[in-house]
Amino acid sequence: MLFGEHSPAIDTQYRISIPAKFRTELGEQFIIVRKLKSTCLRIYSQAAWDEYMLSLKGKLTRGAYEKILFQYYRKAVQAVPDSLGRVRVPKDLWESIGVSFDEGADREVVVIGCGEFGEIWSKNAYEAFINELDEDELSAEIEGCEI
Repeated sequence: MLFGEHSPAIDTQYRISIPAKFRTELGEQFIIVRKLKSTCLRIYSQAAWDEYMLSLKGKLTRGAYEKILFQYYRKAVQAVPDSLGRVRVPKDLWESIGVSFDEGADREVVVIGCGEFGEIWSKNAYEAFINELDEDELSAEIEGCEI
């Protein structure tokens, strides 16, 4: 399980240090993709990614599934951490979640664990998302489930 909130830095070569506990759970290589219709990147172990894609395949038409594959895989990163736990994420993926590399720009990010996957957010987008969460609405959703 991936959990917790971390604030690693992005270096000048677009690398980020993935938290050690995450690397233990994710394995020697993992997948980083942009979450569709969102402002974050998702981090999956190979097994969790395969399971996610298999579940999509079973729910979508062949044409829709192929379009989803195209969108995910064209910018996906198969990440292998270096000896310091850093992985390189292409500049355009960073920019797709609001991280700018212009001089003086804010490059702060937040890495969070979400159980079977992790997410990487720009700090500003993450804070905006957190501020928009309605805990009463979430509580009602949980109470509506038969657990």
